Amino acid sequence: MIIFFNIVEYVVTFIETFICYRILNLTFKSRQAKSYQERFILGYTFFISTLIYMNNQIALVSNTLILFVIGILSATAILIFKCTYIQALAEISAFYMVISLWDILWIFLISEISEKADMGSQMTMQLGLERILFIITMKVFLVIFYLILRSSKIQLEKLINPNAKGLIILSAGCYIAICYFQRVSILDFNKKLAENWTYFLFVLFLIILIMSIYKKYIKAIERQNIIEIKNNLTIENLRQLEKEYRKRAYDFHDLSNHIHVIKTYLQNQDIKSAIKYLNELDDSNSGENSSTVTWSGNHIIDSILNCKIAEAVSKGIEVTVQTKVYNNIIEDYDICVILSNLLDNAIESYATDVNSEKNIVVIMKSSNDMFVIVVKNKLSKIPDMKNGKLVSSKAKGSYHGIGLDSVKTAVEKYEGILKLSYENDWFIANVTLFCVN
Repeated sequence: MIIFFNIVEYVVTFIETFICYRILNLTFKSRQAKSYQERFILGYTFFISTLIYMNNQIALVSNTLILFVIGILSATAILIFKCTYIQALAEISAFYMVISLWDILWIFLISEISEKADMGSQMTMQLGLERILFIITMKVFLVIFYLILRSSKIQLEKLINPNAKGLIILSAGCYIAICYFQRVSILDFNKKLAENWTYFLFVLFLIILIMSIYKKYIKAIERQNIIEIKNNLTIENLRQLEKEYRKRAYDFHDLSNHIHVIKTYLQNQDIKSAIKYLNELDDSNSGENSSTVTWSGNHIIDSILNCKIAEAVSKGIEVTVQTKVYNNIIEDYDICVILSNLLDNAIESYATDVNSEKNIVVIMKSSNDMFVIVVKNKLSKIPDMKNGKLVSSKAKGSYHGIGLDSVKTAVEKYEGILKLSYENDWFIANVTLFCVN
């Protein structure tokens, strides 16, 4: 019978670990082909299940084992899926904390119904029929939960990525409570203890509910902000188009006069004067035909570039743009914050640095799950930097200091990197975002 119990323990552990990987697969994209991914998942599941089984031969309940399993699963997850360690740690921690709290809830219910104070000990710390029936039932619930999750339209990645750190903190609090339960309460179940745990679960539910409401409130504010930004960009673009239309109307009106002058030169066989006149026309239009319209394939990026390039050109700044991006990269609000602030800072730098060649280069590229934004501009002197950050002081004339905190906040949302550097008279702001699309 002991051999049968051990086999059931191993199979149940294998199922639990395997489902954890499957839920990760619902959240993140794979790094390998599907066949290789399945082999890795089965191999790691077998390895981790074996370690857990060996530990259970010593002690069925181990708080350290939970931390070890979460750490190992997180480390292997980043090898299989396109995610960061923090993202994997957040989801796996939440997975095991939910399982543990679910088990605790049923232990309370069963202990209350059976009126046996030692029922919790029998189900968790003794290898017997009660434990086998309990863990099989719990894993049936887990399989059902996974099947429901797989068939649902819930986008786990959008749920996990922005809340990764919060999930880790919440899981840490649950872990402390679970440790207390395992070490103290499981051996002496009583109604007072059940009431205390009921209060704890109720408070936990309230915390999750408040966090959810707060998150929706922030999202609503962001949506309102992006609507305002889009409206402002649209108005500015319309103004630029109206200005361009009027300019073209004047050019068209003058065209007949230009043709008449050139025709006169040619009739008099004054070819040199005709060529000179044509060159003058070409020179007068060259500055006006600069890149004031840029199409990247992303409407919000185009709007920002059109608006900022027009502003830069009006201040005598040459702008070069290289874009190769997909239509849906990151949230519109975040791209507005990052790109607008970087361009604003580059343009504003020339208000205090009058000796520099006025030149701004914008490079944007997206590849797989990465999105890179580079904004660089000429500077005649090295900007003031302290601890890798720019020193912003209006008295001294700030270099790029304005708005960089907002950029950093948006970048951190995607586990990205903001790098500032000064090379060969160029100030470079390099933003790299991961796990986009």
